[in-house]
Amino acid sequence: MSLWSRMANVFRGERLSREIDREFESHLEEAAAQGRDAAEARRAFGCRLQLREASREIRLWAALDNTWQDARYACRGLRRNPVFAFTAVISLGLAIGANTAIYSIVDAALLRPLPVPQPQRLFTLEVSGDNDTFSYPLYEQLGEAAGDSARLALLDPPNRVEAQDSAAGAPYEEVVRQFVSPNVFDVLGVPPAAGRLLSASEDRYPAPRAVVVLSHDYWRRRYGADPGVVGHRLSVGGRAYSILGVAREGFTGVEPGKFVDVWLPITLGCGSHPGQIEMNIPE
Repeated sequence: MSLWSRMANVFRGERLSREIDREFESHLEEAAAQGRDAAEARRAFGCRLQLREASREIRLWAALDNTWQDARYACRGLRRNPVFAFTAVISLGLAIGANTAIYSIVDAALLRPLPVPQPQRLFTLEVSGDNDTFSYPLYEQLGEAAGDSARLALLDPPNRVEAQDSAAGAPYEEVVRQFVSPNVFDVLGVPPAAGRLLSASEDRYPAPRAVVVLSHDYWRRRYGADPGVVGHRLSVGGRAYSILGVAREGFTGVEPGKFVDVWLPITLGCGSHPGQIEMNIPE
């Protein structure tokens, strides 16, 4: 018997039972036609119930049949107790929704590749040992030594600070700030969504321009995605900056699980940085 027939028999149990009974009766009639006593023939065939169950096991998919029977029994039990059924459905819905939300967060924060072109070509360099900092001159020397074989960008670890818009009465809010070298967006291949991003003209080490680049999420959350905020003043960590532009949608930084709100030229920070160098190796 084919697998499809055995699967179909699971959902037509009464019909299958009738077919087995008719087959059993046909064997008894055949024995009677051959001159055998009916009672003796029944004894020779054995217990009718056992024969029916053995035949059912051959003619249907036993595992699926057990699952179907359990499901029917559960449905009958839920119909008898609607309050319990409602509680069970709500509990399952909440549990499934919570797991889905958790998976969505983990997928977005940890599993997906960085939202940049060709993320497989990016490598992170970190300093280990007692001296775990990169000075800006050291970063420049490494960039010169790499030449055309790689492009380097320097990133400081993200940290939380208070920010306040320049508008009168604007409240303070906590944002995630990150100092980066001016070429970081060019190295990562991140275009602007509004205004423009950091470039060498903002560097001018050791006297960079006081400018800030907003993430797309922060721009939409704080300013309603208003392109007119370019050139606006924003205080970050107690210092005023001019908004230079907005990074494209989806880019929130280079560390999984850490969502940066604003980026600043790294030379606005301290002279050496316990950060990392992001290296893009050309094809």
